[in-house]
Amino acid sequence: MILFLSQNRNKYLEDFSVNFEKRTGIKTIISTIPEIYKNCSFSVSCNNNNFVSYFNDIDFEQIRLCYINSGIAFYNDLFDFKSKADKEYASQEWNAALLCLLSSTKNIKFINPFLKKYALDTEFEHNLMFKKFNLDTVEIFLTNNSENFLTFYDIYKNNLIIKNIISRSNRKKLFKTEDLKRLDKLYLSPY
Repeated sequence: MILFLSQNRNKYLEDFSVNFEKRTGIKTIISTIPEIYKNCSFSVSCNNNNFVSYFNDIDFEQIRLCYINSGIAFYNDLFDFKSKADKEYASQEWNAALLCLLSSTKNIKFINPFLKKYALDTEFEHNLMFKKFNLDTVEIFLTNNSENFLTFYDIYKNNLIIKNIISRSNRKKLFKTEDLKRLDKLYLSPY
């Protein structure tokens, strides 16, 4: 399977993908940054230094090649927040989530690898670096899917620390039952 990632819709890339799949029989997927933000579901979990990643219910291990069409990033103008700080925070977290998703597999060959404009700004990026050198870290689970989140909420008997825009200035906090009513805003920034 081949994943084509693009900042925005690109007719040439879409036509190429369709023709390539018809010619070769190799399944292709096309996704854009706005689509990932608005419509896609992804999750990354790590236990005992082993990552498991899903993208729209596809095991990321099934993807063998990822072609990144030019640069991709979550920019501030994508988010509807009034506050510039909220937009910057959401942008930082979404870019870290994308990096985590794309870096969590060893079997994907990348064409035009994902480059970040920031360097190791978040705990997710730090954990990825630790994993690269086989250093133990806490179990992590990153998702923008509320059903996945609730599954982990139950598994860990409500003992989850979240890092999300709803935790406001703290940026991290213990998830409490009153936060359940905000899960419909999970798409704003991955938990």
